[in-house]
Amino acid sequence: MRHSAPELFRKNDEPLKGSYYKCNLSAKREPLPSLKSKAINVVSCKDFIKKNIRMIEASVPSKPKPFVVDTRTGHKFDIKCSGLEPFYIKRKDFGELPKYLSEREKAASEAQKNYEEYIKQLKEKNALMVITKDEKKVGLFIYFRNFLST
Repeated sequence: MRHSAPELFRKNDEPLKGSYYKCNLSAKREPLPSLKSKAINVVSCKDFIKKNIRMIEASVPSKPKPFVVDTRTGHKFDIKCSGLEPFYIKRKDFGELPKYLSEREKAASEAQKNYEEYIKQLKEKNALMVITKDEKKVGLFIYFRNFLST
């Protein structure tokens, strides 16, 4: 069947098939209070305007944002973003080596130490034996005796 076949579309007298969304909030709600009820006409004893005024008067005013004017027509821009103010030297950790670099340095030195130890073990394992003169004489004597017996 084609995707545009007329059998796929709903006829005028045909009801909708399947379920469709039903509102769960269809239960009856409480009626709204009338305009004459006391709950609406209660006057608040708090004066928010005066309270806000007192809070603003007691607060510390914010510092003006530092800026630089660079033309005679008054073009201005922020000092922090311009690079004219020493921003990074005011940091607490200025001049210290970052943690990730010190950790990397420790890991590299430890790896180097392990590598050197491994190379030392390999050299010891593959090294030639050093024997004394007495051991040499005994070895040659045993070798010569075996040679003569064969």
